[in-house]
Amino acid sequence: MDIINVSEGPLVLVDCVVDASVCSRSSFCATRDLWRELQSVMGAVLSSQTLQDLIDRQQVKEQPSANMYNI
Repeated sequence: MDIINVSEGPLVLVDCVVDASVCSRSSFCATRDLWRELQSVMGAVLSSQTLQDLIDRQQVKEQPSANMYNI
C-alpha cells in the first residue's frame, strides 16, 4: 500500500469517499457507504502484502506446469 500511495497517490474509488463536498448527495447516499467499505477492504488487502509476497507469487506463476505436454 505504501508503494502505491507513493507512486500513484492515494487509492480512491470515487472522489466523495475522501471529500464529501464533491457531491451534494454524500450525506444521504447509500452507495457512498458501500464505496467506503470497499475502499477499506481494498486498503487492508494491499496493506497486508509485501514486495516479497508479490515476488513469490510471480515466481510461482512463472514455473512451468507439471501437466504441460508439447508435441
